[in-house]
Amino acid sequence: MRRTRTVSYAVIANCLQRTVALSDGTRYVHTCERQVYEAVAYAMEDNQPHTGQELSRTLNEPFTQVDVAFQFLKDRGIIETRHKRKSYAASGCVYEDAMVEFFALAERDASLCTINDCPASTKCRSMR
Repeated sequence: MRRTRTVSYAVIANCLQRTVALSDGTRYVHTCERQVYEAVAYAMEDNQPHTGQELSRTLNEPFTQVDVAFQFLKDRGIIETRHKRKSYAASGCVYEDAMVEFFALAERDASLCTINDCPASTKCRSMR
């Protein structure tokens, strides 16, 4: 039987968090610091094709964090993949679109918090 997966995103303690839940019950989480997220979004403004690995090297940031940002931007339609693994900007204002999505998600997550059970009280665990 083929495993399926569900991907969800959240902003916790100013970090983008990607959670993947597999159909067999396995679950994993990766995070991306906001500064890395912004760097990835800004790098895509040049209207050139990029891969996550190439951006990781260029920005000198951990691949896992760059990948979380990359996947989120793809999920939101801000960048799109063409020609195998190359991704391109889907609009002329990638950085602005990326930040709108980040803050909208952060606002949604903040509204879900209760005083006794707020995930924002945890710190971002970077993958450095």
